[in-house]
Amino acid sequence: MKNKYFYLYTNVVPVRGFKRSIICDLERGKYDFIPNDLFDIVKKFNGKKINSIFDKFKKDNYVVVLEYFNFLVKKEYIYLSDNKIGISNNKKIEFEHPNSLLNAIIDVNINSNYNFNNFIKQISELNCHYLQIRFYGLVDKLKILEILNYTKSTNLRFIQIIIKKNIFSNKKLYDLILKHPRIRSIIVFGCKVSLSKDIYESKIHYTKDIITSCNQCGIIDSDLFSVNIDNYRLSKNYNSCLYKKISIDVNGKVKNCPSMLENYGSINKISIEKIIKTENFKKFDKITKDQIKVCKDCEFRYICTDCRVFVEGNIHSKPLKCNYNPYKTKWEI
Repeated sequence: MKNKYFYLYTNVVPVRGFKRSIICDLERGKYDFIPNDLFDIVKKFNGKKINSIFDKFKKDNYVVVLEYFNFLVKKEYIYLSDNKIGISNNKKIEFEHPNSLLNAIIDVNINSNYNFNNFIKQISELNCHYLQIRFYGLVDKLKILEILNYTKSTNLRFIQIIIKKNIFSNKKLYDLILKHPRIRSIIVFGCKVSLSKDIYESKIHYTKDIITSCNQCGIIDSDLFSVNIDNYRLSKNYNSCLYKKISIDVNGKVKNCPSMLENYGSINKISIEKIIKTENFKKFDKITKDQIKVCKDCEFRYICTDCRVFVEGNIHSKPLKCNYNPYKTKWEI
């Protein structure tokens, strides 16, 4: 091993935190914790002979360094080569999606009475692919079916609906997935137990959580981490939550996020195409985790979600609903 060159696989990225680091396999969707010392070795010596690395350390540390490389090889984070291969350790990570919109959220409660079809039609014309529809409380079944029918013959590819238990039976939920194949995820809240079921090519998640409004948005949790190439590139360049996202609240007001106070007017009167071109709409796009207090020191920053609404101070503050402390490496209650 010592006479060989070592190289990180192209889909493997180490991320340094304040007290510890992680190394992510963006293709396999996994990560491991590593000491900051190992992060420094990997970043500095990638593409070098392993022998040359040992020369930089005292003999007392040889066993530890060897353990590091055994770990990296076993986990398939690196590969070894007899020959030197040209690489660039400073290659810029870029991300730019051609679509005008990527994500949209529709919020609905029992009093919502805005033009659902107008919103869905407009986001579809802008090639939005992902839509989340959140039904709060005992929304009328006919209203739910009406909104879902509007999603037919659109450019939407992935629809998730969030709905209270007992509005539809399990059989009816299965029927909805059959009738609307774009529905790839259903979250049923207020259940006695939490579990997930695979239904055809979709999933139904039953949760004990009670979801009553958009004010419950913005929660940061390790269960919500997304370890993949697209999310990593997005997080390096843009805001992982609000980049090319548009929403409509329960009153029909168009916003970046339903939880925001600021809005762009009623969906019955405005053009989404015009709104998304304004600097005011795009001001959240480029707030990356590297610019956010505390987050910039967190080892999870490129696989984590974000929230620019519920924050501890200003727009560049840590999410209020994140309980992780990177300075102690603990999730605090």
